[in-house]
Amino acid sequence: MPSRYYSGTFALNDMHLSLPTARGRPPLALGLSRPVPYGPEAVRSVILLNVGPKVFVDMTAEVPVATYEERSEPDPDRMAGVDLGIIHPYAVATEGVALVVSGRAIRAEHRLHLAEKKARSRALATRAPKRGQAGSRRWRKYRAKTKRLEGRHRCRVAQATHEAARAVVDFAVQERIGTLVVGDPRGLLARDPGKRQNLAARNWRPGKMIAALADKAALAGIDVELVDERGTSSTCPRCGAKVSNPKGRTFHCGTCTLEARRISMEKHRRKRVDLWPAVARPGTIGESLGRVASAA
Repeated sequence: MPSRYYSGTFALNDMHLSLPTARGRPPLALGLSRPVPYGPEAVRSVILLNVGPKVFVDMTAEVPVATYEERSEPDPDRMAGVDLGIIHPYAVATEGVALVVSGRAIRAEHRLHLAEKKARSRALATRAPKRGQAGSRRWRKYRAKTKRLEGRHRCRVAQATHEAARAVVDFAVQERIGTLVVGDPRGLLARDPGKRQNLAARNWRPGKMIAALADKAALAGIDVELVDERGTSSTCPRCGAKVSNPKGRTFHCGTCTLEARRISMEKHRRKRVDLWPAVARPGTIGESLGRVASAA
């Protein structure tokens, strides 16, 4: 069971951590595997927990917001729309420029991990102990290895998610964006589209993606606001007209003759700032998506 220790009850010195134990007993001395990136005065709490045979220390620290030079800080009036997806975890669009972060490596990790898991299960199906049997040493080693592989898979996916969120925040800082308007797709998770799509939605984890983006944006002094995605796929971002049953990846508006691809992120931004009546410059959406930066 994890144990939490608050500031003032533990001692942190370089790569050594001392945790209190029972009254009258010496403290528990732990050696850390790597230096702490924060000063001892910034650490507010530590959590001692174990994952399998390993012991981890989870630290919570107070980190100051990034500082900028004059006229290089994020502008609160500049907004960018962010669309979350399975193939592309983050797609960002603002005036005249856009960023699409590729998530094919994450999907490949999920697919290969599932195939490996199925192969291990098939190989051990006939040798697994029956219900009520204690199991052999070989079976316990197999279970331990399975836990290690599952933990490694989770770490890889989490690392890729944080790297993708970092790419979005760096893009926002470069473009001096002060507010990221994120479409919240978590309402789709309550549906049951079938086995295959349920697996893709479970591996998607949009809540983790929003949390990672919000944490890194807060450190950079950028606000993150969530908006409802309902109706954005059938509404024109230029004139606000409703388009019935848009098909394919190309959006076509019969009212203002707008044709564009992947404009959900632009619609999130316009939905937040209430610019539906305003007519955008001709070609704004196409120009912004024509200059796409792709990050692996």
